[in-house]
Amino acid sequence: MQMIKKMKNQKEFHSTIKNIRLDHFLNQKLDDLSRSQIQKLILNGLVKVDDFIVKPSYKLKGKEIILVDFKNQYKDNETILKQNIPLDIIYEDEHLIALNKKPGIIVHPGAGNKDGTILNGLLYRFKNLSYPKSERPGLVHRLDKFTSGVMLVAKTDKVHHSLGEQFASRSIKKEYRAIVWGRTNSFGDIKGYLTRSKKSRKKFVLNDNYGKYSFTEYKIIKFLEPFTYLKLRPLTGRTHQLRVHLSEIGHPIVMDDTYGGSIKISKSFHQKNKLIIDKVFKNLDRYALHAYKIKFIHPISKLMIELKAPVPNDFKKIINLFDEK
Repeated sequence: MQMIKKMKNQKEFHSTIKNIRLDHFLNQKLDDLSRSQIQKLILNGLVKVDDFIVKPSYKLKGKEIILVDFKNQYKDNETILKQNIPLDIIYEDEHLIALNKKPGIIVHPGAGNKDGTILNGLLYRFKNLSYPKSERPGLVHRLDKFTSGVMLVAKTDKVHHSLGEQFASRSIKKEYRAIVWGRTNSFGDIKGYLTRSKKSRKKFVLNDNYGKYSFTEYKIIKFLEPFTYLKLRPLTGRTHQLRVHLSEIGHPIVMDDTYGGSIKISKSFHQKNKLIIDKVFKNLDRYALHAYKIKFIHPISKLMIELKAPVPNDFKKIINLFDEK
């Protein structure tokens, strides 16, 4: 077991040993804290395993990255505004919520975005959310600003722990839809380690041996020169994973300017494709990525739940172009 990074008010560790409890692992690493203090940090949502909140008893599988956040242990969400923001709820019970996130809205407040987010709307609409005194109550995971689709929100800490552990252990099944440049192979997979780009801190790059491991399976649904409509299955859930993976294999997501999918790439395709390219860009005002489906075990009923966020209208207009050919 090895600590790989130390940051101000945060510590990041890399576990290489399987079947050790999270709290036991941290007890060996954080000599200045008692076991009860470590458990309190975990139970307050200030420890994440591969970006997800889990229980103290969660058994590490090896190769996880564990982040301990000391800077937020005395903060709460009193400064987060409650705003009447429309939310498209596709499932709700007394334990959890699933919503269909619209493109263009940010999931939670951050630098330069203090309100107008999904979280502002959740706090306005729901009295009970998990980790109510944290900076991100209820949020089990997130989607990028311009990605649409299904998202899970927990109402209780117990449910949050269960969903977090399913994400961390990769037992939750997710399926995305994307429209990319060029024709991909009929099916395949993309894997490697994701790290922040040294040239731009807002970007990630793929490499063979360092960072957070990532794995994606893909399969063609339809092809219309010069675009491919893809089904994507991310087996891991890293920041920008699908965007980076598709860019790395030479098929960036349409309109993903950050990773090479802007209109500029159209110059590398034949002039005969100009009409269809113009039609696609006319119907999109964000990059073409949609979280279509999620499948998980309900933390309380233990039943398998499958939820879908309908393909959005901007996607449908482009898919209709595929069908016309």
